[in-house]
Amino acid sequence: MKIKILYIIIISIIIFPFNIMSQNNKIGYANIKFIFRFLPEVQDMNLSIKNLEHKFRKTLKENLTKFQIKLNYYQREYNNMPEKVKTNKENELEKLRNKIQKLQIESQTSIIAKQLELSQPIYDKIQKSIEEIARKENYTHIFNTHLDIPGAGNIPILLYAEKNNDISKLILKKLKVNININN
Repeated sequence: MKIKILYIIIISIIIFPFNIMSQNNKIGYANIKFIFRFLPEVQDMNLSIKNLEHKFRKTLKENLTKFQIKLNYYQREYNNMPEKVKTNKENELEKLRNKIQKLQIESQTSIIAKQLELSQPIYDKIQKSIEEIARKENYTHIFNTHLDIPGAGNIPILLYAEKNNDISKLILKKLKVNININN
C-alpha cells in the first residue's frame, strides 16, 4: 500500500511539470506609459494638476512675500525696537515660517493625491481594454514593458519580447485613439 502511494507521488511529480509546460500559453505585453500619453483624458488630468499647482504656487508666493516684508521690517527696525516688540515680531515670523512649511507639505500631498485620483479611472479604462483584448485574442498573460518607480526611473520588466506580442496599439484602437506610428 505504501509503495503504491509512493509510486503515485513519484509519477505525479514527474508528469506534473510536463503537463504545465504543455499548456497553450499565449503571452503578450503592452507599454502602458506609451498608451497613457495618447489618451485625451490625460491632457485634461494634466491641466487640472497644473491649475492646482498654480493655485498652490500663488498662495505660497503670497505668504513668502508677506514673510519677506515682515522680515525686512524686523531687520531694519531691530535696533529701535523694545525687547517685547522684538519677541512678538520673532514669534510672528516663526509662525509665518511654519505656515509656509506646512503649505509646502500640504501642496505636495494634495497634488500627489489629485494625480492619483484623476489617473486611477484612466488606468482602470486601460486595464478593462487589456482584459477584453486578452480574452478575445486568447492571451493567458499580459505584461507591462516597464515599471515607473519614483527615484529609480523607468525599470524594464520585460527584458525580451517579440514585437508581434505587443498589444499596445490594439489597446489604443480599442480605446478609440488614432495614432500614426508605423513602428
